[in-house]
Amino acid sequence: MSKYQTFFDDYLIECLGSYLEKKFLLSIIKIFDLIVVLFFVSHFFACIWLLIGYREMLNQHNGWIYALYHDDMIEPDFWSYYTAAVYWIITTFTSVGYGEIRGYTIKENVF
Repeated sequence: MSKYQTFFDDYLIECLGSYLEKKFLLSIIKIFDLIVVLFFVSHFFACIWLLIGYREMLNQHNGWIYALYHDDMIEPDFWSYYTAAVYWIITTFTSVGYGEIRGYTIKENVF
C-alpha cells in the first residue's frame, strides 16, 4: 500500500469517522480502491489493444478496428475506438464473450 493511499484512507476515516462505523467505512474504502485499480488496469490494457489494432489497420489493412469500421459498427474517431477497446477488455475480464469485437490478426489473437 502506498503512502498516498494510506494518507487518503486515514483522511477519509478522520473526516467521516464520526458519521459511520469504522469497519463499514474501511469496507467502502476497499471497494473504492478496487474500483480505481480496475479502472486503471482496464485503461492500460485497452490502450494496448487499441495500439495493436491501429497498427494492424495501418500496416496490413486488417484487424479489429478495420473490421468494425468497414461493417459500419464504429465511427472513425479516437473515442469510438477507445470505447470499443474498453468494451472488449471488460468483456474479456468478465468472460462474458467477445461478440462482434475479436482479434483478426495473429498479433491481436496472441494479445
